[in-house]
Amino acid sequence: MASFVQLVKINTVCFFKNYFLNFKIFSFKCDDPTDHEAKLTVCNNLASKLYKKRNDKIVVFCSLILVLVVSSCLAVTEYSGFNKPIIFGDFEAQRHWMEITINLPISKWYFYDLDYWGLDYPVLTAYHSWILGKIWVELDKSRGLEQTENLLFMRASVIVTLLLIYVPALILLINQNEGGQSKKSFLQLTQALLFPGLLFIDCSHFQYNHFSLGFFLLAVYAFDKNRLCLGSALFVLALNHKQMELYHALPIAVFLLSRSVKKVPNIFEAIVGSVWNISKLAFVVLFTFSILWAPFLVPDPSVALQVVKRIFPVYRGLFEDKVANFWCCFSIFIKFKQVYSTEKLIKMSTFLVLLTTSPALYCLFSKPNGRNFRICLVVCSLCFFLFSFQVHEKSILLASIPALLLLDDKTLGNSIGIFVSICCFSLFPLCLKDGVPEILPFFIFYYLFNAWMTKDKFKNKLV
Repeated sequence: MASFVQLVKINTVCFFKNYFLNFKIFSFKCDDPTDHEAKLTVCNNLASKLYKKRNDKIVVFCSLILVLVVSSCLAVTEYSGFNKPIIFGDFEAQRHWMEITINLPISKWYFYDLDYWGLDYPVLTAYHSWILGKIWVELDKSRGLEQTENLLFMRASVIVTLLLIYVPALILLINQNEGGQSKKSFLQLTQALLFPGLLFIDCSHFQYNHFSLGFFLLAVYAFDKNRLCLGSALFVLALNHKQMELYHALPIAVFLLSRSVKKVPNIFEAIVGSVWNISKLAFVVLFTFSILWAPFLVPDPSVALQVVKRIFPVYRGLFEDKVANFWCCFSIFIKFKQVYSTEKLIKMSTFLVLLTTSPALYCLFSKPNGRNFRICLVVCSLCFFLFSFQVHEKSILLASIPALLLLDDKTLGNSIGIFVSICCFSLFPLCLKDGVPEILPFFIFYYLFNAWMTKDKFKNKLV
């Protein structure tokens, strides 16, 4: 009987040992169940793993609370178009799109009253507005509505999706590179999550850029996990929410192409494998596009054509307001809009974008690893911001968000910290336009925090 009990004990210990080993909770084996020292070591290892998991949860929870507090504080400031009739601003535009999508058939969404706030973002933005617009019942009668209930709902709709999509995606990517210390992890998350540019544009100025950027970050995370098809579908969602995601399209296309090409000695096998991989990605992309665009294509293809015209408004000109790019800066010396036609400017901007992005794209294709992918995303999106056609101030977000993923890079971390701080200050003219100059202390605090975080001495101390 005693031997039977001993046998059961040994088998039970071995079962749980192998179970935990399969889930990588233990980093080594305890082959001898009678070795008490080895068993104690295993238990200590388990305890440390569980303690680290608990600390990780605390770090994430504290980060979420911090973002919630900061975004809520920004939400009580003035917004774009506050008390500025007749056309108001972006806040009214978002509300008006909700009103349009809930009261009109799909075929009229992109045709209705274009002189007021015509819908000019891709189809996923329209669906998003339709979901949120379920509370609106009257068309045209609520223009410029600034009641408390309306403000609370609109502000809450931004904060909720910010916490549900963008913040988790950024946490997943930052935690991939964290060095195992809770202090370091929390500071890195704070540095990334409290980026004032996005929080100001979405929570104060009022937009939903975090929605598309969240899908973009989830796509990057999927690519890191070698889930290329899933990442492709997620990026299509991002692109169909904001057309500005085209800034990231070239690096993603080159990255997927390089990863899809099979590098094997057998030429026939390489060709077949490469074609198969590319075909899978093409199918996923086309299938996702077809689902999103089907309601606009099936009844009348001219509706889809109108959508395309609205999301690429070349009639607005080369740039808007005081955007910190090449065209705006040099327009002081050369009046591009007066000297060149719109068609000529489109060709010039396209050529400059392709020329400046080519070196980074070539490097990415040659060595498609995660670090090069992130660097290429920053470089290419910055080239788009500097040289592309029809650039807005908020387009700098497309370069700064992927840059946040490089804040802990040993070589580029210091430069990236300075870069994202400069990105914030490039948005300050928009802050003045919205009547919220009090955002400047937040920008300054973030700059000082970055300067503190990027000190080599401090980083070495944490590692």
